[in-house]
Formats: sequence, structure tokens, C-alpha cells
Amino acid sequence: MTLVRTSKISISLLKLKSNVLLNLINETKNVVDFDFEGIHKWFNDDIIHQLSKIRYCIMQEDDVLYRRIFWLAFAEIVRLSNNSQKSTFKLHIKNKNVIDNFQYDCIKNFSKQLERDISSFENLYKSFSIKNNAKVYLGDTIKVMSDKRKFKDSSVDLIVTSPPYGDNHTTVTYGQFSILPLRWIDINDIDPNINVSILKTLTEIDNESLGGTNYSIDKIYKSEILDKSKTLSSTFEALIKADEKIKARKVASFYIDFYDSCIQLSRILKKDKYAIFTIGNRRVNGEIVRFDLILSELLATLNLKRIYNFDRNIPSKRIPSKISRLKDNKPVYSIQTEITLIFRKY
Repeated sequence: MTLVRTSKISISLLKLKSNVLLNLINETKNVVDFDFEGIHKWFNDDIIHQLSKIRYCIMQEDDVLYRRIFWLAFAEIVRLSNNSQKSTFKLHIKNKNVIDNFQYDCIKNFSKQLERDISSFENLYKSFSIKNNAKVYLGDTIKVMSDKRKFKDSSVDLIVTSPPYGDNHTTVTYGQFSILPLRWIDINDIDPNINVSILKTLTEIDNESLGGTNYSIDKIYKSEILDKSKTLSSTFEALIKADEKIKARKVASFYIDFYDSCIQLSRILKKDKYAIFTIGNRRVNGEIVRFDLILSELLATLNLKRIYNFDRNIPSKRIPSKISRLKDNKPVYSIQTEITLIFRKY
């Protein structure tokens, strides 16, 4: 998605190539069904056949940039046509009777999605002039930014980011949400250097993400992360007191990894320049974790001072406001409001 959004696209050529693709899909008759482990659990046979045909035809496009655009539309169709419940980011199989009665026209909806995407590009280009001078890095944030050949000290004018609001396993499982489309897409069209092992299990991407490693209580105290934020320390100790050690470890583990990335963000940002974070305050054990306060306290130790913040309601959500339940059967509410905080380096 980022590669596409940061590349200059010819709308007229995109329309032409889209028509060629759709005609090819309609004319193609015999395609060997694509296969991967678990495919028949997550997709009905007729869906597999339709998706296989679309996939085959996308791969006939010679230009990787336009293939990427087609993959984006295709990914949404994979999401809508699979057998996972749509009420959560996690992979939860639908009831058998729902699966047995499920019908979806992948080809028709792919055509509609492609049309919507083209319209989106046209609207984007009305507001922005896209130049082919963006450099996109893929990888572990800490490792990528630690390379001082690419990111020198005090070399960046502006940082804009929306980090995860907590560890993926208990907040938003980005890995599980994206794994099925990723298994259908030719991974080389994203980056040929991607380690394909992250696609072998449904949870590997989440394991590799911030907070994916659940550190021990001893390591958490030795990291001194609790000394850097009184709000985090208070949250951690409250969970320990409530005999929720696993949850306490997950919360602290996320902030250990997150703080390591912030060290690099502070290092590369120029003095008197700005870092903008959009975050959300999640709930753990029924209580709100004040990420906004924790963020401000952590960044204060890295010479970043909060100068402004504002809230906004999340304009569109793919999951309902109530997403699960606690042990006492009380509902867990998803995040409805995001907070944008602006920091200046001093």
C-alpha cells in the first residue's frame, strides 16, 4: 500500500490496464486452483476457484507497480470472501451453516473494488502532486533506524506516526488480519527480501511485532521502563496487585519495545523539529491504559516535549464497539477515540 501511494501513477494507463485485466479474467477458462496450508478451512471451493483465476490474471501484468495496485484490490476481496468472522481482527471461523450457505461473486466485486480504487487515486491526485522520490523501508523499526548510514543523527525534519496501541495479540492483531490476503499475493511483488517464514503460521507477524515477546517480571524491572513513566508503573503494579501478572507482563513488554524505537526516533530528529503521534488508549482488565500520558512521560526522557494534543472520534471502524468479554462476563469496548500528540525536540 505504501509503495503504491508513494509512486507516481498514470491514471489513464491504470484504466487501460484495468480493462485489459478484467477482460482477461472474463476470458480465462481453465486455471489450476491455488493452494496453501489451511486454504480449504478459510475458503469455500468456489471462492478458491474464483480467487485463483483473478490471481493468475494479475500475475500476467508486466509492470510491478500496476500489479501492486491490483493486489490491493484483490486483498480486499480475499478479506471479504474468506470464512473468518468479520466482527473481529482475529481469525475466528464462522459457523458451519453460515459457511455452507455463503455465496460471494469475487470477480464482480473485484471489478467494483478496482473501480473504487481508481476513483480514490483520481481524488488523491487532485490534492497532491506525487513524485517518484520516496524511499520506503520494510523491516523492524528499531533495526532499520539504527543503521546510521541511512539515518544519521539529527537528520530528520518531521516524524509522523501512528504506532500500535499495545501488543498485537491483545490489541489489534494486524498479523492475523492480513495473513490470508498475504498468502494469496505474490510476496516478491512487495519485496523479494521478505523472510517468508513470517507467513508460515497465522500468528508469526504478531509475534515479531512490538510486544510480541512477553518478557519476564525480572527483565521488566531490570529494563527500568517503569522508572521512566509513573503512569506505566502505576498501571503495571495495579495489574500485579489484581493477580493479573500475564497481562502486566504484556503491557510492560510492549512499552519496552516501543521505547527502544522511540530512542531511535529521538536520535534522528533535528533539534526544534517535530514528532507527531496518533495513538489510542486501550483497555486492559477493564481499565483504560493511558497511552497518551505514558507516551508523554517516556518521550520526556528523550528530550521530546509535548506542546499540543487533540482528540478525534475514529471516523470508520471495521469492528463493533464491543469486541469480547472479561472473565466476569463484562464486555470489552474497542477504542472509539484517537489522540494526536505533537512533540518538539529540545
